[in-house]
Formats: sequence, C-alpha cells, structure tokens
Amino acid sequence: AYTGTLNYAEVFAQVGRLSGLLFPGTEWHLLTVASLALFVGAMGKSAQAPLHVWLPDAMEGPTPVSALIHAATMVTAGVYLIARCHTLFELAPTAADVAAFVGLATLLIAGTIAIAVTDLKRIIAYSTMSQIGYMFVAAGIGAYGAAMFHLATHAFFKALLFLGSGSVIHATHAQEVEQLGGLRKKMPWTTATFVIGSLALAGIPVFAGFWSKDEILHIASEQAPVVYVLLASAAVLTCMTGTLTPMTFVCQCAALTVMDSNGATHDESACAAVAGTGTCTVSTTCTGGLTVNGSPATYTCSNMGAWSGTAAHCQCTTALALTVPNSGTVTTACNMNAIAVGGTCTTAATCNGGYTLLNSPATYT
Repeated sequence: AYTGTLNYAEVFAQVGRLSGLLFPGTEWHLLTVASLALFVGAMGKSAQAPLHVWLPDAMEGPTPVSALIHAATMVTAGVYLIARCHTLFELAPTAADVAAFVGLATLLIAGTIAIAVTDLKRIIAYSTMSQIGYMFVAAGIGAYGAAMFHLATHAFFKALLFLGSGSVIHATHAQEVEQLGGLRKKMPWTTATFVIGSLALAGIPVFAGFWSKDEILHIASEQAPVVYVLLASAAVLTCMTGTLTPMTFVCQCAALTVMDSNGATHDESACAAVAGTGTCTVSTTCTGGLTVNGSPATYTCSNMGAWSGTAAHCQCTTALALTVPNSGTVTTACNMNAIAVGGTCTTAATCNGGYTLLNSPATYT
C-alpha cells in the first residue's frame, strides 16, 4: 500500500522513505511491523516454534514426498524470504533479533525432541526444524550468505536421510526405531548412504554439514557471543541426533545370558539367533527338588542392543523342616513356602534343660 508494488527491486528502492514512517496508530516503525509480519509468515512456512506442530504430522505421507518437502524450498522458503528481504530486516533490527531468538528456541526445542521420539521419520522431521532454526539464527544476525549455504547443504543430506528411511520402512514395514536394528548386513547400500547423511547432519568435519554450520558459528562468535554459546550447545543435540540414528543399522543384541537363582538352567538358543530388535523366550528348569516360577520368561531386545525382562526363578513349594543343632537339642520348623532361593527365613527358638537362649530369633538364608 505504501509502495504501490510487490516487486522486490521497486520496494527496496523506497526503503529510505519508508524507514521514517510510523505504523498508523502506534509508535512502531512501519518497516519493523512489516518485517515482523513477514517473519510470522516465515515461521509458519518453516515450522518454527510455536507454529511447528504441522511438520511432524506431515511425515505421514510417502517418503519421497517427505524428502521433497524438506530438501526443496517448501519448508525452507521462510528462510529464503528473510534472506531475500534482507534490506527490510537490516532497517528493522528488532524484527531481525526476534527472528534470531525464535530460531534459537526452535533449534533447542526441536533438537531435544528429536532425541526422545522413536518414529524414524519424525526424528528426521524434528531434526529439520532444528536445522532451519540454525538458518533463522544466521539470517537474524545478518549472516544471510551462511543461512543460504546451510539451506543448500541441508537439502542434500536431509533428502538422503529421508530416502534412506524410506528404504528401511519399505524393507521392514516398520518405522519405530525400537523395532529396528541389525540391518547393516542385510541393507549395506542403505546403511552406507544413511551413515553419510547422518554424519553430515551431525556436522562431522569433511562432510557438507560441517562447513555450513561452522560458517554460522564463526559469524555468531564475532557478532553475538551469547548466541554463539547457545548455538554451540545446541550443536551437541544435533550431533547426538546424527550419530544415534544410524544405530538402526549397526546395533543388535548379542546372545542373551540369563543368571538366575541357584538350581536354574536355561535354553538360550532362541536368543542367540536374534539379530536386532525382537523378543526371546527362555525356558527354565529347576533341580534339587525346586520348582520353577515364571517360565518361560520373555526378554525384549531394544534397538540399542540391551535386553530387558524379568527372569524366571526356582523356589520351594513345600514346607521343609529346618533343624537347628544347638546346645539343648533345640529343633524348630522354618516354613519355606513360597520363599524363593535367595530368600530368608526367621526362626524363634526355645531352650530347655537349664540352657539360656542367645540370638533369637535366628535368620537363615
């Protein structure tokens, strides 16, 4: 309305005149209000907090579509808009600061969520939100070139990750990381490409993600030291996401060794053959007149290679008389009903024949 055009060049040619105007009815500069309005649109487009909840749900679509959404400018268009309108944001430092701090908050929030979720595609989706946060921070502190550099590198390694996850989902019909694992030998090419994308996401030197993130951190260290410290802290979260995700391919559970109560023996052959996430059933038998409780026991293997479950145990099911040889020939019964091996039994003793009692009740294990 103030410029009579939407052409970038014509709008930018009039910013000198617009910089002195106030938004009607307020004391806010017109360019600040306009830049903030542009930024709010960019927040929704690029899934920045608190307008971010739509992006993980959009991952329900086919994986090639997910790769296109994250790699092309569909999600990152908000970053491009701010970089393209940098002339406005340079004359509206308040709007630029808001963009930087919203990007920083999204970077921290999404990076934390990415570590906690278990859906393979959602992990990568929250990682995208976090990486776009990097770009918004860079644009907010005036590092427009670094923001666009990270936009380009992110497009390649994030598309690679989504296509790799699609390969896994297509082969296993599962995308919960707790149901995956040990795919390295069965899907070597997918493993190799996924690991490369993950290392780039983590910012490991030599890979593309390192150079673009390093450029953002370098500029932040010179222009905004506080932002630099927070960015460096957030980089640890993204590094964890990038290094933990490939565990889907390399982690698997080893043969399960169950250490039970005395008298228990096990058949572990069912566990030794489990490659990756799954369940293992162990049959337990007892010796020495003991009976088994909780057999067969079921153990679950997590994606990180750890077994969890409750072991079966052997226990006495009949009352056994406990004879206590003592001065005065004291005999007392200890009811061992339902006491598992490894439990304790307390007996009260009495004395006769002029003997006095010591250490009663007595405890036996």
